[in-house]
Amino acid sequence: MRLHHAILGAGLGTLMLTGVVPSGLAGAAAAASTDAKGAPVTHSLPTYVREGVAAHAVPFSIPQNQTITDTTGNVYVATTGVAVPEPTAGPADLISASASDNGTSVTFSAITEQLNDPATDPNWLNNTYIGWGIAPSPGKLPAYFAYFQLNPDGSYNGELTYAATDTPVSCTVTLNFSPTLGYQAVVPTACLPGVTSFQWLAYSLYDTKTRSQDPAGASGFGKQLPDYRRNGGVGQAGPIAGPVPVPTGPVNGIPQGYWLFARDGGAFAFGASQFYGSEGGKHLNQPIVGGNATLDGKGYWLVASDGGVFSFGDARYYGSTGAMHLNASIVALITVPNGTGYWLVASDGGVFAFGGARFYGSAGGTRLNAPIVGAGSSPDGRGYWLVAKDGGVFAYGDAPYSGSEGGMPLNQQVVAMASHPTGGYWLVSSDGGIFAFGGAPFYGSTGSIKLNDPIEGMTPSAAGLGYRMDATDGGVFSFGDDRFLGSEGGKPLNAPVVAMASQG
Repeated sequence: MRLHHAILGAGLGTLMLTGVVPSGLAGAAAAASTDAKGAPVTHSLPTYVREGVAAHAVPFSIPQNQTITDTTGNVYVATTGVAVPEPTAGPADLISASASDNGTSVTFSAITEQLNDPATDPNWLNNTYIGWGIAPSPGKLPAYFAYFQLNPDGSYNGELTYAATDTPVSCTVTLNFSPTLGYQAVVPTACLPGVTSFQWLAYSLYDTKTRSQDPAGASGFGKQLPDYRRNGGVGQAGPIAGPVPVPTGPVNGIPQGYWLFARDGGAFAFGASQFYGSEGGKHLNQPIVGGNATLDGKGYWLVASDGGVFSFGDARYYGSTGAMHLNASIVALITVPNGTGYWLVASDGGVFAFGGARFYGSAGGTRLNAPIVGAGSSPDGRGYWLVAKDGGVFAYGDAPYSGSEGGMPLNQQVVAMASHPTGGYWLVSSDGGIFAFGGAPFYGSTGSIKLNDPIEGMTPSAAGLGYRMDATDGGVFSFGDDRFLGSEGGKPLNAPVVAMASQG
C-alpha cells in the first residue's frame, strides 16, 4: 500500500527538524487500553517483516532524542491545504512527535489530540496513517519514509520506503500503540545504511471516507510537525555536530556514587558516596520526604514534610520552615547547582528559598488540578520547575517550559522530576515510565517491567548522560552512563525509601 504521500503533496511542505536521534521507546511492551465497556484490554500491534537487511555502515553514537511539540488545533484539509478549526479532526491533529536512537534502532513516535486505537477505529480502515520523513542530508527532501498504517484487510503494516522509488526497504518495522505514548514505529538502524545524523518530520492523514469513495486516500485531515504554516514559512534546523563521547571516568574528578534516604531519616551510601550521618533511630516531628547532595558529594541534606532541614557532611544549613505554619506539606528540596542554597517546595506549589537560592515565583494560591510532587532547578540556578501528580509542569525564572504530561492519560501518576545539567527535564511515574522534555535525552525506563514496589524518584548523572531511579523498597535502576552500584532492594527496611541523591 503506497497511497501515503497524499498529504505532503497537498501542501504540508517539507520542513524538517535536524536531529541525531537517540534511545527512546524502542521495544515498548504491549499497551493497555479499554474496550467499548471500559474494561482493560492489552494488545500489541503485529510486526511487518521483510528479510535481508544491509549492514548499518556507520553506527549511531550515544542515545539521544528529540521532540517537537505543538498546540492543539490548526488541522488542514488534505486535498486543499485549508485550515479547519477543531474539533473537526482531532485524530489528525499532531500535538507532539519524537525521534529517538538507542544505537540499534530508531523509534519514531507521534501523539494526536485524540488518540484513536487503530484496532477499533473504523476510519483507520480507510487510508489513515502516521508518517515520518527521514532526510540523511541537511536541506534535502526525505530519502526514507516510515509509516504506521493498516493494510486493506485490517492487518497492521509498519513500513519503511525509499522516497525516490516509493518501494519498501527490506526491513522489519515494529509498530506499537499506547493511549499514553501514541503511535510508534521502531526502525532498526541497519535499515538506514550510512545514516549517522538526519533531519526528520512527522505528519498525519486521518481519512474520513471509505476506500471505495476515496481510493486515492486524500480526502481527510492532516497535520505536519514542525508546522511550517504556523512558523511562517519553510525552514530547517542547522546540522548536528559530531557525536558526543560518553565519559568513562569520574566527572569533574568526582567518582560515581549515590545515597538512598528513608522516611525515618535513615541514609544508605553506595559506590564512592560516603555515609555522613542520618536521622535514623531518632524522634522526628514529621517524616522525611526528600533529600539532596552537595556539589562535591561530601555532604547531603534531608527535609521533612514540615520543612525541617537536616544537614550532614559539608552541607550547610541555610534555614527551614520547621517552625512555620504551612498551608501544605513540603514534598521536595532542590539545590542551587553551585550548592549555595536550596528551595523547599510544598504540595500546593508554594516555594521557600534559603541561602543563595532566589524566589522566582510559585503556584501557591493557584488552584491546581493535582498536587505538586517534585521540582528541579535550571542549570544556572536562576529558575526552577515544579511538577504535579498529573504531569503538569510549571516554569519560573529562566527555566523554560518545554512540555508536560498535563491533560494526557497516564498509566501511573507522576512522582518526581529531575533537570538535565544543560537544560530540559525528565518526569518519572510510579511505574518507572520516563517522559523527556527539552534537551533531556531518554535512556530507558522500567515502564514495561513488573516492579516489586513503585518508583518514588530519579536523579541524573553529573554529565546528564544517564539517570537512576529508586523504588520505595530501595531498589535502584540505572540507565545510560549511570552505573548500578548496589541497592537496598530485597532487604528489610525500617521505613520505605523516599528520596535519592547522586554524585559524579
